[in-house]
Amino acid sequence: MQPGTLPITDIIREYKPGLLIAPADIALSVSELGLITRHGRENVLRRSLDDLTGFDYCLIDCGPSLGLLVVNALTAAKYVIAPTLPTALDLRGLKLFLDSVDIVKKNLNPELQLMGIIICQYQERLKLHQAAMRDLEHSRQNILGVVNRSVQAAVSIGSGEPLTGGILAEQYKNIAVKVDQWQKNQR
Repeated sequence: MQPGTLPITDIIREYKPGLLIAPADIALSVSELGLITRHGRENVLRRSLDDLTGFDYCLIDCGPSLGLLVVNALTAAKYVIAPTLPTALDLRGLKLFLDSVDIVKKNLNPELQLMGIIICQYQERLKLHQAAMRDLEHSRQNILGVVNRSVQAAVSIGSGEPLTGGILAEQYKNIAVKVDQWQKNQR
């Protein structure tokens, strides 16, 4: 099936009351091949989302790549949150991603804004993580929060259950509060 031929309303499932998801899996990566020759390929997701109404937020989670699926997401988005790991290689990838955000903003979506960065799997005792944090702080990017490395996250992912308590849940809640406040300040 060609990408974008199945209406997004056919994909959406209720996760719990008030929270709907349009799940995807690794098979979605194959759809990128179908986008290569398609006219207007960078707008497929935006056109799909235009059919949706009545939502406060629509979060689009993308894999760590700079391909057509991510370009589609950036073209459809209003704000971007960029997660990164606190290592030199990941910061280089973040820089490339932020350059891509600027290109998409200039050429496809002039309203796109970087909301901020989330540092994931942070371990304060590691010198390379400390150095990465210093680099991020010097870059003057808006850091929405830091999420520590924890077995709790791996257990949550492995079990398919959300984080509902503990330090990580609190860190994510603090980030959500900052995101909500940032968005309200944009109005």
